Amino acid sequence: MIEMWFPTLIDISHLDQFKPNNDSYAQCVYNVRDNSPKRNVQWKCDTFSTLNLYDMKSDPLFADLISACASQVKIFAREYGVDSDPVCIDSWLNLAPPKEYQEYHMHAKSHFSVVYYVKTPKDCGNLSFRSSEANTDMFPLPASVSVPANYKTCTYTPQESMLVIFRSNLLHMVEKNKSDEDRISISINFNV
Repeated sequence: MIEMWFPTLIDISHLDQFKPNNDSYAQCVYNVRDNSPKRNVQWKCDTFSTLNLYDMKSDPLFADLISACASQVKIFAREYGVDSDPVCIDSWLNLAPPKEYQEYHMHAKSHFSVVYYVKTPKDCGNLSFRSSEANTDMFPLPASVSVPANYKTCTYTPQESMLVIFRSNLLHMVEKNKSDEDRISISINFNV
């Protein structure tokens, strides 16, 4: 009997009720960027992040969005046997101009992470996830067919108001923005 172990769960949904707020969210990241005396330099790329520059949790503009994300995370956490209320520990806006990307990374010191898409022009860069097995598989199987048992990565094409939930320790990156416009997203980390 074949059994399945160690699944990777990713939740994709849409929070269309927040779509009317997307222009205000976008304006917020531009305001922070234009008025910030320092640049967030934790990345190797030039994607702008408001992490440690702006407190979204105290801004009423984002209160309902963060609350809705927490509700979705609570449902997702049940798949892991967790029934606690998620607590937002940090949140930030990301602005990726044309030709920018985000390298592979994970979010330390949190259980669950979400990405909410504010602005997603065509070809603005897919969200990619990478299995931890991909880092240690030094002798890949010579499979003639790609099946879930041998997948090492998966990608999602962002859409406005799309919400992606995943375990914070899952490696992820954002591909190069090949559009002529900015890609804008919101990231939120939760602990339970």
